[in-house]
Amino acid sequence: MLFTIPLVIYCNLYLSTPAEWLVIIGTMSLVAWMGCWRIQQSLVAIFFIIIAYFFLSMSIQSFKDNVALMAPFMGKQTVVVRIHKHKGGQSYLVKVVEPTPIKGQFWLLSTTNGSTLNPGEVWRMTVTIKPIRSSVNRGSLSQERRLLTDWVTAKAHCVELNEIVSSHLTVELIRQHCLDTLAKQIAHWKYHGMMLAVLFGDKSKVSPDIKDMFVNLGISHLLAVSGLHVGIWLFWVKCVLEHVFRAKNNAYCIAMMSTCIYACLSGFLPPIVRVVSCLLINYYYQAYIGYITWASVTWLAMSVCLLYCPFLVFDSGFSLSYLATFLIIYVTNFSPMNQSSWYVYCRLQLFFFIGLLPINLIFFGQYSLVSLLVNVVMIPWASIWLIPMTIASGLCVLMPCDQLIDATQCLFEHSWGVTMMCLSFVHQHTPRFISMFEQNTANLVIVTLVMWRLMVPGTISCPKRGVFVLLFWMFKQSGLPDDTWRMTLLDVGQGLSVVIQTSQGLIVFDTGPQTSKTSSVQTTLLPYLRYLGQSKIDLLIISHGDNDHSGGLEPLLRHMQIGEFVSGEPERLHIDYRVNPCHHGMKWDFGAVSVEVLSPMDITASQANNRSCVVRIHDGKRQVLLTGDITTSIESELVDRYQSSLRSDVVVMPHHGSYGSSSIRFIQATRPKIALASAGFMNRWNHPHPDVISRYQAFDSDVLSTTTCGMIQLQFDESGIQTQCLRHDLLFPDIYPNDG
Repeated sequence: MLFTIPLVIYCNLYLSTPAEWLVIIGTMSLVAWMGCWRIQQSLVAIFFIIIAYFFLSMSIQSFKDNVALMAPFMGKQTVVVRIHKHKGGQSYLVKVVEPTPIKGQFWLLSTTNGSTLNPGEVWRMTVTIKPIRSSVNRGSLSQERRLLTDWVTAKAHCVELNEIVSSHLTVELIRQHCLDTLAKQIAHWKYHGMMLAVLFGDKSKVSPDIKDMFVNLGISHLLAVSGLHVGIWLFWVKCVLEHVFRAKNNAYCIAMMSTCIYACLSGFLPPIVRVVSCLLINYYYQAYIGYITWASVTWLAMSVCLLYCPFLVFDSGFSLSYLATFLIIYVTNFSPMNQSSWYVYCRLQLFFFIGLLPINLIFFGQYSLVSLLVNVVMIPWASIWLIPMTIASGLCVLMPCDQLIDATQCLFEHSWGVTMMCLSFVHQHTPRFISMFEQNTANLVIVTLVMWRLMVPGTISCPKRGVFVLLFWMFKQSGLPDDTWRMTLLDVGQGLSVVIQTSQGLIVFDTGPQTSKTSSVQTTLLPYLRYLGQSKIDLLIISHGDNDHSGGLEPLLRHMQIGEFVSGEPERLHIDYRVNPCHHGMKWDFGAVSVEVLSPMDITASQANNRSCVVRIHDGKRQVLLTGDITTSIESELVDRYQSSLRSDVVVMPHHGSYGSSSIRFIQATRPKIALASAGFMNRWNHPHPDVISRYQAFDSDVLSTTTCGMIQLQFDESGIQTQCLRHDLLFPDIYPNDG
């Protein structure tokens, strides 16, 4: 049967590509066949997918060559760059002008001197250049993937601004000026961040709590400028032109021009490129050639986008946007005749809920359980009132009339206030997530089969109840057997965060660092716990009060239930929550797994690092030692007190593998099979230190570091210890591997 062709391609590509490619290309093949159902041109569509795959492979090789050209320029350099786009905060996308060998490459530039750089300016500056490297964890978006869509080959930090060479007027400069002007005028408005998000796609002023709520409810697409926003803009502008100004002949043309202006203001994000491309292609065909189906329009638009930037296939917005478009085309073409528009609309939302599962699970590792019902209500409300009112409010602010601005502010704040109140109520009283416990080939094939059975009648001859059994099997929360437990060392950069899963509970040891803008709790730990489908931490241990171990506690306590909370330095956490002091002798049992505190023995120790909780986790056969930031003096105390019982299968290196820790005596006593280090890539402290790595290797320990592995997961079961490193360096090879 014809439907087997996409599945054959799907499985063959898996042999040479990671799981993300598998699902994206497989899903594209699926919707290709669906979109061409009646005209039986699925072979043509699938041929396009194969061509796109090879074109993508060529682009990846070209990109790797550009990355390799950067090798001689790593470190401190004086360069000339053009400011291309402001990426928020003190980050900028820049294009290299000099030196000539790497001219035309894009970098992500960061500044810390408070200087404001404007798009279009050409600067001579002194920078420190580093290769691209970001944290890699399950449930979290990879910054590497996001930077890839901008063709970014390196990161640069501005050390000194030397001189401005020239300045040019660009579309991005106009956009940034409009954004800054409006942001200044509405800074005192409640929910002003929502207006900036709807008009410009800038979510930097939206509070983290609101972002989390929108993600949890499955309506984050309303915060980002998407095809829905552009469609609403086009519809209302066209209606105003036709019914108010009576310009019926030119209404569509003028509306399209205004839509392109709105797209420029929003920054031409992938979903915007998709919808504007579709509208322009359709307009051209209708005006100059004749009839064209929306399926053909969408395929042409996607072809243009992928030819312009093949790496868009890695962008979640691009994949979700086109898949949603094909689902709309399919549902509107195959809905039963004489059905009400509400029936078609609700059926479409059901198809969205099912059809967008693969991409959502790959990019985000989770899917909102209530998104179907919330979207059924929110999309009409946003389309009819919320988004048009927000856009109109932004235009009214520019009017020189204080009374109009005051009335607009009142209307805006009340509309968003009522919306937030209703969403908060739903958010607090409903389950939130579907999460896949493992993203493996079997699960992904099942997703495809379920989609086929539910959306394409007659393609799989199995009863409907069998499909829902598969759904239940795939999305049930998988528990661990009593004799199995997992330890996950999260990749939080220069910090530490460990998650222990047992059949009887969940343990978190440290939360990683916090910066002025965000924390590893928000970017890594919470997304990972949601990925696991967890809402409660049975035991939270914060080794001591240093920021790289205790950052982001407030959002963690706000979003997760905590059973017991202990810390080596409760007084340094500065939170309004009961925290018990961690001390020698404390013990907890989680089924076959026991957790025991070995240190601190003196809770009044003056040095913060030496008050770190040292925790031993064992199941009677295997033992793990979590050490915090202890120094060699505490290591000696532990060896003296516990001697041979200190021997462990796995040790997390004290103090991230610093030179002044992990003494020979300590390593000899523990003799770990696996030594783990949690550190930032190319960190200034050179953690883990090469000498420390050599010490562990001298005792036949396998040394694994988050700098090269990303997230590290260990599973302990009857067969032994299985180790998994999450990082796949397919696109960003180590130009300068971390030496320490």
